[in-house]
Amino acid sequence: MPYRVVMLIHRKPGMTPEAFKAYYENTHVPLMQLLTGSLFPLSHTRRYLQRTATPTSDGGSWKYPAAILSGSQEDFGYDTITEMVFEDETAFKRFFDLFAQPEFGAKVAADCGNFMDMEKSPGVILEDLVVTKRT
Repeated sequence: MPYRVVMLIHRKPGMTPEAFKAYYENTHVPLMQLLTGSLFPLSHTRRYLQRTATPTSDGGSWKYPAAILSGSQEDFGYDTITEMVFEDETAFKRFFDLFAQPEFGAKVAADCGNFMDMEKSPGVILEDLVVTKRT
């Protein structure tokens, strides 16, 4: 049975959404594939929030509000919803155990620090996947 993990990843302060996405796609994911090899998840899906560059009232900087349908901007501080799918719980644990290895953990933490705010990026294990399709 597939084992799913979701993270709500916040970009690091001062980084634009475009730079965040470029780093995540072109540096972080390839690095993780290289470092984890056959332990890499079956899939690693990123869904980026739509954001629009808006000048601040002082005209000297930019903000990037999310294109929200309901709720408030404060509800959407994260920049991507990341889902990793593993074959099963055992496969996830083998992947996660890599982070306890000092050299591996240090490399990943250093890379994550280049593009994400790790203190504001929670993760959770999902249960059932239920899909309803149009009939």
